[in-house]
Amino acid sequence: MNEYRQGEETSERKMKRLKRINKEIEEFRRDEELHKENVRRTKEEYEKACQNLNKTRNAIEDLEKIAKQITGHDGKDHDLQMHDNQIGENTNSGVETNKKDKRKMNIEVGKEHDKYKKGVKDVRRK
Repeated sequence: MNEYRQGEETSERKMKRLKRINKEIEEFRRDEELHKENVRRTKEEYEKACQNLNKTRNAIEDLEKIAKQITGHDGKDHDLQMHDNQIGENTNSGVETNKKDKRKMNIEVGKEHDKYKKGVKDVRRK
């Protein structure tokens, strides 16, 4: 009789275990449905974003075509381009504008200031 009771407990444990497993499966299925819904929404948002991107690109292309028709070339105004070139030529005539050269120039100016300050100190001491 003792063996029979152990068998019953084992089957009761199995039933409890099966109930827990079934409950977990139900929870996972609910989660699965939620994830499917999120994926569906994400796909819709992605497709909408792609459509907006295509509209924007088409608008840019249309405006570039109009600009090309107005100017006769790739959307750049020839007079402005010539003016830009003149500015470039004028600024490159002996005046350096990059950071490295500006630092060099500031160092040289600083040295000249130091020489001047030393000269003033020497004059005051005399």
